[in-house]
Amino acid sequence: MSTLFKKKNLTPAKRICLRLKEQRLEKGVSLTAMSEKTKISKKYLIALENCQFDKLPQAAVYQKSFIKCYLKELGIAPEPFLEQFIEEEINYSTKEEDKHPKKHLRSSSFSNLPNLIRFVAIFLIVLFFVLYLSFQIKNILEPPILTLLSPQNGYVSESSSIVVRGETENGVSVSINDKGISINEDGQFEEIIDLNQGLNTITITAEKKHGKKTIETRHVIMRKVE
Repeated sequence: MSTLFKKKNLTPAKRICLRLKEQRLEKGVSLTAMSEKTKISKKYLIALENCQFDKLPQAAVYQKSFIKCYLKELGIAPEPFLEQFIEEEINYSTKEEDKHPKKHLRSSSFSNLPNLIRFVAIFLIVLFFVLYLSFQIKNILEPPILTLLSPQNGYVSESSSIVVRGETENGVSVSINDKGISINEDGQFEEIIDLNQGLNTITITAEKKHGKKTIETRHVIMRKVE
């Protein structure tokens, strides 16, 4: 019973922060002077004396170093104060976290949520840019699509003209035997070509603005009707 009583009396009645402030005031040292001598930021000293340990660097080793430098400058042995700090702040905080592990985990998860959202947003932007760039490069390097619907290769005609009909991509220029023709908004075209008696070679060219071409050739025979 006496052992417990003595142990209880060994614990200071005041928190570590209040004891530090009292020691500084007794020595007549201002916060400004303390900051200059210890090289500790004044805002950290104020937080230390107000027990606002969450405003100090999170690592316990830095907080203990602040207390040690603080007391050393006042000419006071730091060990008893450090033991009280460890018991009051470090051990107590650890016990509280052990009591509410799920709450602590939930808080950490939500605190990381903004970073996660930012990472996903950046990833999506980069992915979109890469896909868009790939599409543009593919569009430049690949020749245009050209589909001829008529005439069939080797077609024999008894008429002096024939209709060349087909389709290509929008924005592509089309020429027949080096003569440009018009296409509609859907990339479809239709042009009447005069034929000479005998074998006629019809060359249809679809060309992108970057110079890539697709060329189709049709051979049509015009036969004279007897």
